[in-house]
Amino acid sequence: MSVRYLWLILVALLMSGAALSQQSGGQVCVRAFEDRNANSLQDGGEPPITRGISATLANSENIIIDTRLMEDAPTAAQGTLCFQRLDPGQYTVRVLSADYTATTETAFVSAVSATGIPQVFDYGGQVLAAAAPTSEATGPDFTLTP
Repeated sequence: MSVRYLWLILVALLMSGAALSQQSGGQVCVRAFEDRNANSLQDGGEPPITRGISATLANSENIIIDTRLMEDAPTAAQGTLCFQRLDPGQYTVRVLSADYTATTETAFVSAVSATGIPQVFDYGGQVLAAAAPTSEATGPDFTLTP
C-alpha cells in the first residue's frame, strides 16, 4: 500500500469518528399540538403547532444554555423541536408562546443520559382569540393646521 492510500484511510477514519461524536449525547424534545378541546391530550384531528412556540433549555444550575423557535426546527412540520447532543445531567425545558394559551405544563424537568434516546414532552395550546375592534371609530387626538 502506498503512503497516500494509508493517509486517505486515516483521514476517513478520523472524519467518521468525528461525525459519530457529534451525533452522540442526550436529547430533549417538545412535541406541540393545538389542544382544541383543552383536555391536555392530543386527540385525533388536533394538528401539530408548527410555529409560534419557543423553548428554552436550562441546565441543573438553572442557567439557560439554548433557546429555539419551533419554526426554525428541522422537524417543525411535525410540531417537534429538539435539543440534541446534550451531556448527561438534569435539564429544564420551558415553553413560551404569544400565540397560544397552554393547556399542559409549560416547564419540564428531565434527566438526560448519553444514550441518545430522546425525552419527549407534550405541549398543548389553544389559539389565543384576537380582541375584536370596537364599533366606535374615533379620530386622531390632534389636529393638523397649515
